[in-house]
Amino acid sequence: WEDHVRWFRAKLTDPSCYHYILVDENDVPVGQVRFDASDIGAELSVSIAPNFRGYGYGTRGIRIGSRHLFKETAFTKICAYVKPTNNISLNAFKKAGYKTTGRNVVKEQEALEMVLHKNEVGLENEPH
Repeated sequence: WEDHVRWFRAKLTDPSCYHYILVDENDVPVGQVRFDASDIGAELSVSIAPNFRGYGYGTRGIRIGSRHLFKETAFTKICAYVKPTNNISLNAFKKAGYKTTGRNVVKEQEALEMVLHKNEVGLENEPH
């Protein structure tokens, strides 16, 4: 637990980390979306609280968070890594516009690389 608390505090103060809390229509927190700057652009991580899963919050959080990051930063590419057997996450990313671009090994686990480019979400003419 102490390691997690240290990690989380470091993330909250890391200028290369963009952390958003997802809320429902009543402003109840339902999950989080985090983007970490990387050598390829930004890497996305998302989690939804167990009692809010299955209602589309993952797809909406991925879509809204990605659009917000593109609008507010100079990032032009976002990447996420999903276990090939995690069909729910794969579908959420696909519904949010992400495309599978290959396979990779992340933390000693096989993962599908999912990518979204800024020009694929129609923000080219929107101001930053």
